[in-house]
Amino acid sequence: MLTKKIKFNQLCALLMQGVFVISLLLSGCEKPDQPIRIQGKTMGTTYTIQYFLSGPEKSKNFQYGIDSLLAEINSQMSTFMIESDISGFNRWNGKGVFQISKQFREVVERSLVWHNITEGLFDISIFPLVSIWGFGPDRWNRSEEWHPPTQNEIDIALATIGSEKLSLSSSGLSKVFPDLQIDLSAIAKGYAVDQISEYLKQKKIANFLVEIGGEVRCRGLKSDDTSWKIGIDHPETKSGERTLLGKYVYLLNQSMGTSGNYRNFHTYKGKNYSHEIDPRTGHPIENRLASVSVITKKCMDADALATALFVMGFEAGSSLIESLSGYEAIWVLETADGFEIQSSAGLNLGEDQIYAVGVSG
Repeated sequence: MLTKKIKFNQLCALLMQGVFVISLLLSGCEKPDQPIRIQGKTMGTTYTIQYFLSGPEKSKNFQYGIDSLLAEINSQMSTFMIESDISGFNRWNGKGVFQISKQFREVVERSLVWHNITEGLFDISIFPLVSIWGFGPDRWNRSEEWHPPTQNEIDIALATIGSEKLSLSSSGLSKVFPDLQIDLSAIAKGYAVDQISEYLKQKKIANFLVEIGGEVRCRGLKSDDTSWKIGIDHPETKSGERTLLGKYVYLLNQSMGTSGNYRNFHTYKGKNYSHEIDPRTGHPIENRLASVSVITKKCMDADALATALFVMGFEAGSSLIESLSGYEAIWVLETADGFEIQSSAGLNLGEDQIYAVGVSG
């Protein structure tokens, strides 16, 4: 495989803290029109939407429609909502067929596709493991100090998982036994990004950027006829300042999803335990990756595949990416003397910029 790399030794101290995040940055040059910006909260995180309108159309605000759409997706796919469809499915005794919505079906169907492509490393039935490792809905209700589950608890949870034990039919969703539970958090944000993007397209908006919790989809150009610019950075949590990694991704009619071990983790006796869990072992991932970003047309695919690539590690993940058409990836890896960025062969990796161009919006 052909890869390109740039080292960031000077960022080692920052990256070792494991807190890096996708930041959406517009270029600093003067533009004839500033984008309309909508921001809010959803899915336990935040969203930012930017788009361009001119003339009489400029006064239109689509936040109500956007928030309504996000609320509907949440009501179906959030394990943190007791009355959501997915919570109902997880409590269900498994007899017969569980009725699901069109949106729920789309996400489960695509999840099963990625389960097959990744040979089981993308697995939405991982919810029992997510729960015992303290990343489920009850994580904030724990009064005692967090500690890792026992191996016996892990073995019991492992016996209940496996997306092949799910059955999706025209009637609905079935499961082999009552204890099977699913979690769509590794694909739902990307799906929500796609849904908001389609909503904006229906409103005849040709140029926009949609971001939810670091998952991004862009269409068209900014008002200065340049591509949307995505910066990978490290927020300085103490001062609130941000330190950029020094790389920018320029997206044209593309999506980017990122997975990493940097924000959601527990610490026990000086060791961090990431929310990224290997469905083969039942343990949080331990490899030299700090993050993986996938670039492709649909954000739900980028979101899901980024998770699987993080589980795989760099070598296996890079082989998979090169076998797929229409997919590119960017890895940030820890090395003995710092960190480096590597990319798949199809990306134009410049000194400080990465160009990712799609053929259509």
